[in-house]
Amino acid sequence: NYVEKVLDPFMEKIDHIEDEELFKMLTSFYNISELYYEEIPMKYKGKLIQLKEGKTPKIKFKIMDILGE
Repeated sequence: NYVEKVLDPFMEKIDHIEDEELFKMLTSFYNISELYYEEIPMKYKGKLIQLKEGKTPKIKFKIMDILGE
């Protein structure tokens, strides 16, 4: 349950972060999700799909990596 306590606030504020900092946060999310999840939970997956729209290619591709697209 500790992972969700860290990731939930992280995902709540992810919409309002500049791209360079966002890339770092997504990289951290990717590393955490690789360790703890076989599949990304829907509550995070939906947020990532929504976030992917309208972002730079660097951010889009990182989100695609996380989602396994």
